[in-house]
Amino acid sequence: MLVAKQATDVALMSNGRFRLGVGSGWNYVEYDALGEDWAKRGAKMSEQIPYLRRLWGEEAIDWRGEFDRMDRGNIVPRPKHQIPIYCGGFAEPAFRRAARLADGFIFASALAPGALDNMKRVDELLLAEGRSTKDFYKLSVLHPDDAGVPVDQIVEAILRLRDAGADDASIVTMRRGLATVDQHIDFIAEVKAKADAALR
Repeated sequence: MLVAKQATDVALMSNGRFRLGVGSGWNYVEYDALGEDWAKRGAKMSEQIPYLRRLWGEEAIDWRGEFDRMDRGNIVPRPKHQIPIYCGGFAEPAFRRAARLADGFIFASALAPGALDNMKRVDELLLAEGRSTKDFYKLSVLHPDDAGVPVDQIVEAILRLRDAGADDASIVTMRRGLATVDQHIDFIAEVKAKADAALR
């Protein structure tokens, strides 16, 4: 309920531009701190995604799930439309969850081994679910582990992403030795300029 309300507020304030990214995480310590069962994190997320959609679309809902329950849950005001939900992750369960429940996926870096294979796998699972691969949003994040990679190789990765059907790439600037905000912005601008030229 809290996530649904917070997401609704941002969606309304941004005039519908908000997208909600969800992932089960990689650090069991976070789950221990919350008193949650690390082993059931994926199943719990799979149960909660449809509840979010119902909270955004219905006046009041009741549910009894394996993990949660709600009596007459309601959000006022509701978002003007369903907020897109993008899953993320690195493993088959995350791919299957996204193909079944999500509007898009946030992939690991196109520079990482097997990253483009993961995009193909999600497409296979979407088709198995009877869903269109064209209507499913795909974002690849170029992670800090790629920090030593020169700009030209990042641009080449963006071209590979385009050819693989990705919609967007996110350029991470951490661990590149950039000390000021302007340096981070300048680096992103350099990548964008070279990518724009290559994509013409």
